[in-house]
Amino acid sequence: MMQVVDTFILVADDTKALQSRRPPDRPDAPTLAKLQYDLLTAEPYRYNLMDFLFEIHCRKQRLGDDERQEIRDEFYARGHACMRASPLTKTYGFGAHYDQQGRIAIYPMESDHYRKLASQPGLKVEKAMRNSRQSALATA
Repeated sequence: MMQVVDTFILVADDTKALQSRRPPDRPDAPTLAKLQYDLLTAEPYRYNLMDFLFEIHCRKQRLGDDERQEIRDEFYARGHACMRASPLTKTYGFGAHYDQQGRIAIYPMESDHYRKLASQPGLKVEKAMRNSRQSALATA
């Protein structure tokens, strides 16, 4: 997988979010959005995409260190979705920034930092994927 660098992912065109919101807690197990949110708000710019996705996968599956080592190579050999497909950028109103080393942080759509990144010269800006095929067809 090619590493994404110097890129800012805007919220999806069809997001229902008017401002960012924290993904809700779920009593039985955390959602993908909640895991991503918690990790990126606790440790912004720590993880590149593949390391971030691997950490989320391990947390979701509740894998220990030995299990992580066993699946690591297989996990990295497969293709994975980028932050354009994240529920944070599609649903919860966060933009995702990849720095020069490809490390990720999120910013609320209503923040000054989001607006600055969205118009920063030299930074590649992309939109998150749409939430539904129907809305993509309506604008085509």
